[in-house]
Amino acid sequence: MKSRLENLSLLYEDALDLCREPKGPIEYEERILEERDQCLALANAENLEDLVRGLESLNFGRLKSTKSEGKEPVKSLRERGKKTLKTWQENYRLLPKELEEEVEEKGKKRILELVRLCLLFLERYQKEKEERAVLDFFGLGAFCVEAFVSG
Repeated sequence: MKSRLENLSLLYEDALDLCREPKGPIEYEERILEERDQCLALANAENLEDLVRGLESLNFGRLKSTKSEGKEPVKSLRERGKKTLKTWQENYRLLPKELEEEVEEKGKKRILELVRLCLLFLERYQKEKEERAVLDFFGLGAFCVEAFVSG
């Protein structure tokens, strides 16, 4: 995610370059800088929780009006960046602590039950193989290793 955010900040850099051209919309520079800085701050988030909280607090203000000829390419780049960030805002959410703890507890119980069932199956499977005096693929492999080791 860090590299995606850094790449997105390059999109804003391109928009800034266009703003600073002779016929560029210099009026947009301040807003573009703010949004680029928001991207870089997100890229430097310490952990996932900080990243998601940063996404939740993103702010997209209005661009100042301008009659500059070069405003459309800048607006287009900004819209691409904004659209990407808004998509991430919608897709990355933190669960409330209570729900996270509930999900963790229920998941833990289910995993422990699954482990218990797997161990029970393994025990019954081994017993059935012994009663029928059969080898499965892994049993045959172990038998061959034992035969080679014991010589």
